[in-house]
Amino acid sequence: TKSKIVALKATDKVSNVSVLAVSYFVFGFMAAIILVLISIGAAHYISVRMGDNFSGFFFVAGAYAVILLILFIGRNVLIKRPVANKIISEMLND
Repeated sequence: TKSKIVALKATDKVSNVSVLAVSYFVFGFMAAIILVLISIGAAHYISVRMGDNFSGFFFVAGAYAVILLILFIGRNVLIKRPVANKIISEMLND
């Protein structure tokens, strides 16, 4: 019947969005691990080049603080709208 077709379409759309969310989560998690390891390596390298034990780590942390500030200021344009648009396009995709 018509109600079963609507329920099946809704289930399909929810499952598509769920798969998209899980795949982005897995990709983000792996990217975060890689970023942490690269950051530790870069901080250690900077510390060695400067002849100090901790200066490279402070430098890398400062760079991340600047990136965080930029993302926070532009969070609607850089994060909220693209994510909302992607979810809406997946939900409306027939």
